[in-house]
Amino acid sequence: MIRIICLSATVILFCCFLSDAARPWRYDVPQERKNYDTQWVYRPYQERLDKYYSNPNGARIIKQSHFAYEYRLGHKLQFLCIATGNPLPRITWLKDGLELISHKNLVIHEWKLKGRKNRGKDDDEGKKRIKSKLEIDPTTQGDQGIYSCIAENKFAIEERKFKAEFVAN
Repeated sequence: MIRIICLSATVILFCCFLSDAARPWRYDVPQERKNYDTQWVYRPYQERLDKYYSNPNGARIIKQSHFAYEYRLGHKLQFLCIATGNPLPRITWLKDGLELISHKNLVIHEWKLKGRKNRGKDDDEGKKRIKSKLEIDPTTQGDQGIYSCIAENKFAIEERKFKAEFVAN
């Protein structure tokens, strides 16, 4: 038993000595600080981001509801979001960061738009448009919060946020 303890202690000391001996620069030579030009390092990444978000076929929200809403309990609350892009964007609604799905008091409507009605000033003929409306009827105190409309396709993602607060009668 003593022999095993001595052997294991010898192995541990040898490993510690070997690791220090294998890395002499750690103790003897100070490491040089590398001075990178930050514009050069981050520029390719920023160019990729700019190219991704400025893609002409990317999803863009061209019309949306006003930012802040005050509602009375029991009344209807509506948010609107119109997006464009090619291929047709997918619109997702969030409340306080969680995805919303339709249920008894909350309904999400979607329409594909054709023609010139509701066309934005920058909208091209070849892009497809989709309109989405979130309706909450009747509203409760728990419906207050931050709502988000997210339009996404394979080229870009765009988000708009809306704030809803209830007011007492």
